[in-house]
Amino acid sequence: MYPHAGKQLPKFKVCKGEVVVEDPNFTGERNFLESGAPLSYSHTYLEIHHNSDSIVRERVRKEAADLAETLVRLGYPTIEIASDTIFRSKSYSDISYNTVRIVHADISESRRKKFISELVTPAKSRRQLFIQIKSYHTGGNFRNLLNIFVFDIKTLRLLYYDHLAYNCDVRDKTAFSKVLDYAIGKLPPGSR
Repeated sequence: MYPHAGKQLPKFKVCKGEVVVEDPNFTGERNFLESGAPLSYSHTYLEIHHNSDSIVRERVRKEAADLAETLVRLGYPTIEIASDTIFRSKSYSDISYNTVRIVHADISESRRKKFISELVTPAKSRRQLFIQIKSYHTGGNFRNLLNIFVFDIKTLRLLYYDHLAYNCDVRDKTAFSKVLDYAIGKLPPGSR
C-alpha cells in the first residue's frame, strides 16, 4: 500500500574535505533590504527528494529546521522567531509551488503577493526570513540547493533572494552549518 514504507535514507556519510559553497548569479536574485530594520525568522523548510519513508524524511527535516533556527539565533541575537505552525501542514509541493512562482515566474504583482502570502507568518517585525532547502540524492551523492528569502510581510514583497548550492549529505550538520553561516553572512550589514 505504501511503496516506501520502512525504506531508509542512504547510509550517512560525513563530507570529506572543505565544503564548497556554490554561489552563482542565479535568475531572480535580488536585494532590496534596507539596513537597520528588525527581522523575524519563520522557518527552514527542507525537501528531501529520495524514495524513502516519509517518517524518516520528516525526522531529518525537523532536525535541519531546529539547527537552522539555532544558527539564525546566533547570527541575529535579537531576531524575533515567528510561529512556524503553518509549515507543519504544508507539503513539498505546497512550498515549491509558491517559491518557484515568486522567483521565476513572469506573473502579475497581485499573483506574486498571493504566493508570498502562503509563506509568511504573523510577526511584529515587518521583514521575515524564510529558508528553503531542496536536497536530491542521485548517483550515491546529495546535491543541496538553498534558497534564502526575505519578505515584507505587510506589502507581501520579495525584498531579498539568494540561491546557493553544495554537494554533501544533507544530514552532515557541520557542512550544513558552514553553508548556512555563509548565507546569513551575505545579508546586508544592519540586517544582522
